[in-house]
Amino acid sequence: MTGPRTLPPGRITPSKPDYWSGTFVEGQLYSLEQSAAMARRRILAAQYHTVVLKPARTSIWGPPPEAVEMKCPVINRRRDGTAVEVITPSGLALWVEIKGAVKP
Repeated sequence: MTGPRTLPPGRITPSKPDYWSGTFVEGQLYSLEQSAAMARRRILAAQYHTVVLKPARTSIWGPPPEAVEMKCPVINRRRDGTAVEVITPSGLALWVEIKGAVKP
């Protein structure tokens, strides 16, 4: 008899998708998955929002990890202007808050 089944560390499961991984091609603004999602939604051109991902600091020693900027096409906006719905590099839609937006 074996112990309980566990997943290897870092494995992505369907209940917790990795929104920020995609296949990028040099010279292209969006990942292949973003382009496919735009085609499925029949979006030819879209405004984009730059999402800044700040990695968690894993150690107090050494230089801090660098933030990564990703351009994501905007597919929807909140009326109050505090958030946008974007297509993430994995091709999935996600609501993100706009930094510096003033809530009424």
